[in-house]
Amino acid sequence: MRDVEQWRATETEACAKLNALEQQFAELAQLRERHRDLTDPTIAHQLRNELVEAKESLDVGRLSAQEVRRLEAEENSARRALDAAAQRLKQHRDITGRIDASRRTEKALAEGLPAQRAREEEAKVALLHTQEQLAELEAQARLLAVQEQKLGKLSNAIVRATAKDDLARRLAALERASKDLTQINAEIAHIAVKPKHMDDLDELERKIASLDAQLSAAAAQLTVEISPLGEGHVRIGPLEPKGTHTAAVLELTKIAVGDLAVITVMPAPSARHDERRSLDDERSSLLASLGVANAADARAMLSKRRELEANRKGVLAELKTLGVSDDPAPILAQTKKALAEIDAVIEAALSDTQHDRLPGMREIEVGKLELEQKRNQLDARRASLEQTRDQQQEAVADARDKRSGAESQLQLVRKTIDENIALCPDTERAAREASLVAEVTGAETVHQNAAAILDAKRSSAADAAEIERREARCQRLEQALENRKNDLIALEREIGRLTGQIQTAGGDGVGEVMAAAHENRALAERELARVEERIATLKLLRDTITGCLTEGRERYYEPVRRHLRPYLNDLFPGSELELGDGFSITGILRDRAEAFTRLSDGTQEQIAVLVRLAMASMLSERGQCVPVILDDALVYCDDDRIKRMFDALSRAGKSQQVIILTCRLRTFAPLGGHTLRLQFPAEAI
Repeated sequence: MRDVEQWRATETEACAKLNALEQQFAELAQLRERHRDLTDPTIAHQLRNELVEAKESLDVGRLSAQEVRRLEAEENSARRALDAAAQRLKQHRDITGRIDASRRTEKALAEGLPAQRAREEEAKVALLHTQEQLAELEAQARLLAVQEQKLGKLSNAIVRATAKDDLARRLAALERASKDLTQINAEIAHIAVKPKHMDDLDELERKIASLDAQLSAAAAQLTVEISPLGEGHVRIGPLEPKGTHTAAVLELTKIAVGDLAVITVMPAPSARHDERRSLDDERSSLLASLGVANAADARAMLSKRRELEANRKGVLAELKTLGVSDDPAPILAQTKKALAEIDAVIEAALSDTQHDRLPGMREIEVGKLELEQKRNQLDARRASLEQTRDQQQEAVADARDKRSGAESQLQLVRKTIDENIALCPDTERAAREASLVAEVTGAETVHQNAAAILDAKRSSAADAAEIERREARCQRLEQALENRKNDLIALEREIGRLTGQIQTAGGDGVGEVMAAAHENRALAERELARVEERIATLKLLRDTITGCLTEGRERYYEPVRRHLRPYLNDLFPGSELELGDGFSITGILRDRAEAFTRLSDGTQEQIAVLVRLAMASMLSERGQCVPVILDDALVYCDDDRIKRMFDALSRAGKSQQVIILTCRLRTFAPLGGHTLRLQFPAEAI
């Protein structure tokens, strides 16, 4: 495959070089055709003649433009002289007009000034009267505010008095709960029995019961048969049995037969007896430290303690509803302080308002309503007076502004009249008017002559656009000659470069290289086809052998899978095991495929047990009943998993014998079945 790719690349490269060489030949022919066009002398001579004619035309246009600019300067000078004369005439007429208008304005302002002063005084008197009325209203409003403040104090005192009863009830509840809590805490403190002590006591009694069971199993059995004539004459310790009495001899036992004999039965000495006495002593010591006589009294004390703790939780919950989280003493102090503050507020309100008792809320509301009505009337009257005052203030300000403006305007008009008369006295007005009119007429005649000469010259001279067009034509022709020269140089350089590349490529033998690459590529492709056909044959052989092996293994493992599936579903519902050579477990398929070695030790152990159960079930089905022996298995099972393993073991026990060896009696107790225990004689212990 590498040879095929290599020869294909070589062939492609040679083909690309050959195509590039053909493109270079075509490009060289185009460049030589263009070179013949650029070296034509007729076109170059024509461009040079056009350039000479364009430059001569440009010089003539520039001279005529200079003459027009000179005449324009003369026309502008004459126009400025005319404008100056007209401006001086206009200024003279403006001054005389302002003098006449100012004199008319002065007369009107002087006649209207006394009336404006009288209106200003009238507005000031009316404003003063309105301000006096507003001052009286402010005094009445202050009196109302004092009365409202007193009513507010009385209202606040009434509200505080209403809250006083709630605080008193809360104080009583707090004091009662605090007293109960103190009493319960004292009673709990006198009870020494706690849940841990009872756990220790139960553990001791459990150990004693276990030892008693062991001693009973190993002890001798005492059987006494009492006839009807002997009833009432035989005593076994503190008992007076009737009929047949059977008991294990665990301790020194005395049998009294009336006054005739006393039979003493001694149990065999054992280390368990010493342990039994040690546990009795430990139990007695624990009961003595708790201050009780027996376990029943200790349980009664613990029950009482739990009852007191439940009552204490109820009291704490009640305190929590009253806002107490821990110690009620600070809350009690705060509540008493709040009651004292309420009494002080009520006393202060009665003292400030000079009342001997608190009025009712209805009386307070009636008083507030009356005061509110009075205040609304005062507010309405004050708003009306304030609106009138604002209008009068605006009238005073307007009259003052008008009077002040008239006086200022009169002074300004008189000043303006004086300034304008200084510029143009009345005695010189007519002479100046005639002189300025004559000056304007002469300047207008001079300007008209200059304008006529300028128009005549402009009609025959070239304008700026024409001159610009002639300049552009000269630049265009000069640029065309320069571009022709630069193109010829670049074209000759490009022709030389292409000629060198073509000569170099011709010396490399591109055609021969391409033919050789084509032949070698065809040989490599035929060899590749032969190798690929052999590879396909080998793959088919491998896939056929693998399929046959897989099919045979599946037929071989199917009985095991069929018997394993019920047990596996007990522990891992919906899962499937993957078996390898020699019935080895390679993985498990649950929600996803997992390698067997990646599972936890407990899961591996459980799956191994299930496989053994399945193989035993398969052998049993074929008439080869074999036992399944598990020696201290299922060590790593949690509580839920071991229950499901017990279900699987129970299922297997229906068809074959399952023997489990273990020292964990309590763990395997729920399994059921027949329990056998190994017991050792007392002397061996």
